[in-house]
Amino acid sequence: MDSASLRPASGSRNYPAMNRLQSIQWHEAAFFLVLASFALCVSLSGTAEAATDNGPAAFDGLAWGTPLEDVESDMAPADRREGAIQFYRRKDQEYRPAGLAPVPTVYVFYQDALQGVYIQPQSADEATTMLTSLRLEYGEGERWTKFGVSYVRWRLGRLIVTHKADRNTGKFRIAYIHLPPEVAAEDADSFIATLNKPAVKRGYW
Repeated sequence: MDSASLRPASGSRNYPAMNRLQSIQWHEAAFFLVLASFALCVSLSGTAEAATDNGPAAFDGLAWGTPLEDVESDMAPADRREGAIQFYRRKDQEYRPAGLAPVPTVYVFYQDALQGVYIQPQSADEATTMLTSLRLEYGEGERWTKFGVSYVRWRLGRLIVTHKADRNTGKFRIAYIHLPPEVAAEDADSFIATLNKPAVKRGYW
């Protein structure tokens, strides 16, 4: 039998075995990518043990507005106090989204109550994965770019979530800011700026 007799007949609908294997591998990879994105989406929303119309009621088990005195033994100061603002890191654990390595995270206490969190993704892939999950959870969000820095923001009632990608420095940040009771919703941007200012100086935002 010569080699020609081993070739598929012209017009045959049979694909080579290698192409079938590659197709199976591609579909398996696509399935696991979707599964990983879903798991991270659940993790990001799972930072809230309960959800309300105002977005997640807690971050990684800590409810918004939690008094510092209730959790101070589990926290380590990340920097010196600046007016009514204090930055802390958790002693016992680092925030870890599903499918990703632990991500450096700073907790912001305003007037001794938890009102914000700054997450610091360590790579573009990590930041992109988290951004994708946020969009799956909350939609496309508001988008704008200023001085080479791209932002995506979700306003979830009294919770504002912002993703930041700085092309100038190659750094990525995600902020969860919860408005305290005395701050009106229309003053959200001013309150965010109040927390962001010292956070920028320290590299948290």
